[in-house]
Amino acid sequence: MVDVDKDSALSKQIKNSGVALDNGEAIRLMSYLLSSASTLVTSSADYGPIRLLTAALHMAEFWRPDAPDEVLPLLDRLIEQVPVQTRTSQADSEAYLQFVESCVEEVADLLAAARE
Repeated sequence: MVDVDKDSALSKQIKNSGVALDNGEAIRLMSYLLSSASTLVTSSADYGPIRLLTAALHMAEFWRPDAPDEVLPLLDRLIEQVPVQTRTSQADSEAYLQFVESCVEEVADLLAAARE
């Protein structure tokens, strides 16, 4: 995991924005994560990654209204593409994996930029 420099411009913008989940968003995200954890014990192997990707979608939807401009392209991409990718993940697993990997790379780029 990449550690974000606490003194970077993006880190300061996020910290100073006062952005946080409101109580309704927080409880919905917590509920989703906990219910996912409870069902993963008996689910098929591909269910876990899909649930995590869907959790990232929920976070993107909650964060987007107050997110810094640098993050908006990733959030928009998640909001647009996660529903499509999760529906077609079994039919086109290669495209699904490429999507997830490209999102990971995009987050890594954002973290690297935040360190500058």
